[in-house]
Parts: sequence; C-alpha cells; structure tokens
Amino acid sequence: MIKNCESRYSDPYDIIDCLKGLINKYGRDGMILYRIGLLYENLGNYKKAMEYCKEAKERFPLPRYKSMAEQCYERARSHIWKEESIKVRSTAIASLIIDENTLFVVNCTKTKIWDIAEALGYNNLPEQLPAMLAYQGRSFHEFLLLIREIKKTIGKDIYWVILSAKYGFLLPHELIENYNVTFDQENSIKDHELAEQVDKIRVNGKTLSSFKRIYVYTRNSLYYEKACQAFKDADECIQLSIIHFPLVILSS
Repeated sequence: MIKNCESRYSDPYDIIDCLKGLINKYGRDGMILYRIGLLYENLGNYKKAMEYCKEAKERFPLPRYKSMAEQCYERARSHIWKEESIKVRSTAIASLIIDENTLFVVNCTKTKIWDIAEALGYNNLPEQLPAMLAYQGRSFHEFLLLIREIKKTIGKDIYWVILSAKYGFLLPHELIENYNVTFDQENSIKDHELAEQVDKIRVNGKTLSSFKRIYVYTRNSLYYEKACQAFKDADECIQLSIIHFPLVILSS
C-alpha cells in the first residue's frame, strides 16, 4: 500500500495525501505514520515530522522500528533547534532590496523533469539538461515566478544560482544529470567545497563572494544554513520562505 503511493506520485505532497488516505482507510499504522514523518522531514517541515515520527514510535511494536522513528524525531527536533538558534533575519518578506550586490539562491528539488517524463512513459530525454529546466518541484516553480515578476518590475536581469546537494551552487544554464542526493549523505557536497565555489564561480563577471545581500528562497532550514555558511562574508543572508504580496521592490 505504501509502495503504491510512493511509486504512483513524484510530488511529495501528493504522496503525503495518498498516505493520509491510507490512514483514513486502515487506521493509524506505525509504518504509514513513519513514512509521512520522513516526507515532512525531507520537505523541511520539521514540526510535522516530529509529530508523525513521535506517534509512529508509540505505535510500532518492534524495538528496531521504534528506534527508526525515534531517530526521525530527534533529527527533526535538532533542525528546529538550529532554526531557532540561527536567528533568521526575516521569513515574512514584504519588500526586497535589489541592486548590483544582490544575489538570489534557490534550493534544488527532488522532483526533476526526468521523473515527470518517466511517469508519462517518455524515456528519450537527454541525460543532461540545463539546471533551470531540470528542476520541477513546486518551490522551484514558485521561485521562477517570483524572479519573473521582479525582473518585469525593475526591468533588469536578476542574478541567481541554485543550491544542489550534489553539485553545490549551479548557474541556471549549467548542465546536470538526474540524481537523488540529499545533504549529509556520503556523496553530497561538503561545506568546504561550497565555500570554495563561492570564491570561484562567477556571475556577470564577478565571483559569488562579491555579492553582499543574499536572499535564499527555501522552506528548508538546512539549505538556508548551508547557503549562509558558504556566504560567510556577506552583509546579509535572508531566508525567503513567505512572501507578502503586493511585494515592494526597492531597486537602485
């Protein structure tokens, strides 16, 4: 039942809805609750992850499954603690300051164009595609809409990069392959490599480290933390997770 939900859908929100449907039909099974908790954890919704993993632990009969759920709970609790200790400058944004020193960073997404093509029965996509076309998650599309509105408002190009757990900081046109990597896995990019990229990658003739105002568009605190650590010399590193409209854009 669980595998059917996870194979039928690629969007994690759809998988969660499917799993919740199983709960309504079969009751509050520990493994279903645990899988929902993991999905919320991957989405950066750590409060929901804690809620579901805690209940999963209570309902699991076997110690090894209880241990899995407890680890999920503790990871989520740790992220919430980090989120609070980082002291996010602003998560509810009503205005943006955009000038030559402003750079946007958006997190990569698990859903990619290859997943959608496979679900539709089309398997002839190139092995490599530009990053800005490859990522197909909801948050990435939201970001592209935001960038489009800003560009239309100020009449200038917006500088932005993508933060990938595998590749690190990507320029929108850079080619990538399909992958499934999350931060802190053995094959994910390391913090010191991200910092090195900031000093080397160039946008519009200047290194990423030259930008002093960093807007990180993400709902995942880990991506925000990784970005801010890499841009250690920036004057501001601001998380954009909630945008208030109408948005006031201040441009120089």
